[in-house]
Amino acid sequence: MKHVRLPVSPDRLEALAASAVLWLAWLAGVIFSLGAPRKSRRLHRFVKRCERWVECITYLRARLRFGSAPHFHHAPRAAAAPGFRRQGGSKRLFMRSAHIRAPRGASLRARVTRLLEALAHPEPYMARFLKRLAHGLHGARLVVCAPPAHAIGEDAPRAVVAANSS
Repeated sequence: MKHVRLPVSPDRLEALAASAVLWLAWLAGVIFSLGAPRKSRRLHRFVKRCERWVECITYLRARLRFGSAPHFHHAPRAAAAPGFRRQGGSKRLFMRSAHIRAPRGASLRARVTRLLEALAHPEPYMARFLKRLAHGLHGARLVVCAPPAHAIGEDAPRAVVAANSS
């Protein structure tokens, strides 16, 4: 089996995680000392970016632990059957499946402390990624949709013209 190498080495990944910890510690210091302004869009965007960084770092750690990905042989993609369409997968939802981010409506303090905790103890989050990786990633799925409109009009039952029973 041919092993696929990750673009990031384990040493480089640990350096990236240490850099993220330093950025989050600086951010936590700013938020805890000055207080977080509620209307600061720039600060909220920076926290969202940090959340994405932590999700990516956790995924890469899980991917290193997983080893080489299993090779699945898929048939070439054919057209979807009538009444169905293909819908592509979402990488954003895959990353959010680890539940690293704090619940909606949490304060900036809670979000930053959650990220620091996720970097300090990544095992439960890595386990969620490993579970998804073990089942295999699917790029697309079939979704039920409406049948074509011309098929409905052509095959409609016609009324009987003259049926006299008297």
